[in-house]
Formats: sequence, structure tokens, C-alpha cells
Amino acid sequence: MFENDIAKTALETHEGHYEFLVVPFGLTNAASTFEELMNDVFKAYLRKFTLVIFDTYLSTKKSLKPCWPLDYGFANNETEQVICQKKCVFGTSNVEYLGHVISAQGVATDRTKIVAIQEWLTPTNIKQLRGFLGLTGYYRKFIKDAASLSRPLTQKEEFLQVV
Repeated sequence: MFENDIAKTALETHEGHYEFLVVPFGLTNAASTFEELMNDVFKAYLRKFTLVIFDTYLSTKKSLKPCWPLDYGFANNETEQVICQKKCVFGTSNVEYLGHVISAQGVATDRTKIVAIQEWLTPTNIKQLRGFLGLTGYYRKFIKDAASLSRPLTQKEEFLQVV
């Protein structure tokens, strides 16, 4: 956070006056500002072996030797300070991200989400049906003929006759 913007984040509590020294992700545009910074830091590596999405940095680099992108990124941008916290994972062969599992084999569905779909109770009204279609719609690209399969459920009259 720029020093002249720190005061804009101030809040007063019964325990005193507080100001954020780093950008809190609750602020409007904080995530997009962070993503823009990361895209600048890792510009030379984007879409080669690095991907930045919202507040997440993904790298498919096979080695953690000194040429690792983080070393380059932080060395190239000494005016910015970036700190990794809590959810950092290094040296893994796959990663769960936004309901998908990303690995050397490609992008696949997250098994826990498939189980949730399979265990979903049969919808008995339009609201419940919309919830189910929203959940299953997230994985449409993995389902052959998804539109044809869901067609009876998207026509209100047919659904009401079935239930």
C-alpha cells in the first residue's frame, strides 16, 4: 500500500486507532490491484509456466533452483514488497483450484464436487432445481451433451409434471 493511502484505511475501535499497512482484500479493487501487480512482476513468464488468477499465483516450473520465477520476479521489482502467507504450496504434482484439479495431465473435476452433485437431493421446486443446475452447470464442459441432458430440467412445465 502506498504510504499516503494508509490513512484512508483507518478505523477506530474501543481499543484504539488502526490503519492497514498492506492492502486488505476486503477493499474494493484490492484483488484486481494485486493481480495487476503480479502480472507486472511475472510478465516474462506468463502463459509459459506461470499463471496469475485473482489472488493466486500458479507455476509449473519443475525445479526450485535459483532460476525459479519468484526469485526473478521479486528481484526485478525491488520497489514492491510481496509476502506469501498461509496458503502457499510448493513442490506438488497437482493443485486444487476453483473447483478443478490442475496437474500435468490437464484440468479435471474436483472429486469432492462430483460427490456433492451425486448426493444432491432430488429438487422438488424451481428454486431447488435452479440450485442444482447452477452446481452442475459449472462442470458442463466436462459432460458430453450437457445441454441435451439438462434440457428437460430447464423447461418449467416438464419439471412440474415430473415432480
